[in-house]
Amino acid sequence: VQTIDMAIERLIESKYPRGLRFLFLNQRQRAAPQERLADRRVREIDLYANIPSWFEFAAKYENAQRPAYTIVRQMFLVQPKLPQTDELIKVADKILDDESQDRWLAHMLAGFANHRKAWDIRGRRQPGNSQEFMEKAAKHFLAAHELHPEYPDAAKMMIEVAMAGGDPNSTQYWFEKTIAAEIDNGEAYQAFLWSMRPRWGGSHELMMAFGKECLDSKRWGCPAGRRPTVLLAHPICRPLMEYLLSNEQYGFARTAAKVCEDIPRFGGCAQ
Repeated sequence: VQTIDMAIERLIESKYPRGLRFLFLNQRQRAAPQERLADRRVREIDLYANIPSWFEFAAKYENAQRPAYTIVRQMFLVQPKLPQTDELIKVADKILDDESQDRWLAHMLAGFANHRKAWDIRGRRQPGNSQEFMEKAAKHFLAAHELHPEYPDAAKMMIEVAMAGGDPNSTQYWFEKTIAAEIDNGEAYQAFLWSMRPRWGGSHELMMAFGKECLDSKRWGCPAGRRPTVLLAHPICRPLMEYLLSNEQYGFARTAAKVCEDIPRFGGCAQ
């Protein structure tokens, strides 16, 4: 932590681009998760404030938009204690108002921030209208997808938006858009599978049919081929596993055996 602090202090004096300060601050937060709350909050605000310069830096390089966005997104997924939504929405609005900022990055961050806010309201019973924020997220993700349909990121997020009723198109529509851009996008398979759970209007039969379709694809090098093993082993699918065990008509044991027979090199079969 002391080494990172020294690097942050000396960054301005160095020849390194100012936009890299965000990466230093991000590592600082991850290195000291037990820091006093008051000190941590001060550093978090500094972290948010440096996202615009990070985006400006990344936009100078070809094909750097996706990695730049992914790093910011992962920051919030890896560090769940960050105050995530309100401050992030403020930063996203600031970036949107700055016409010099990359438009795809601006819309993706705004979409992500509003999407997180919608789920904060819905999942944590915070005051507010979750649907309002979900619709804002959809607007920005759609704008980002229109700018770069060859990128899978916006379409993948729209799977989750559609699942929550924030878009008239189906989750399958956006799943197909995502894998058309990047067939081995693992998060798309995960999100689509999650949307098939009975809680979201799906069924165990739909989940099993999806797993069979993936198995039949024989694309062992991407999530399509590996997904049946996840169907059998992943914690979110435990209800499906229990259902299959109690309904032998679906041949749970035979399906597991087939996966392991067809994918002998895949370590997950041992589970």
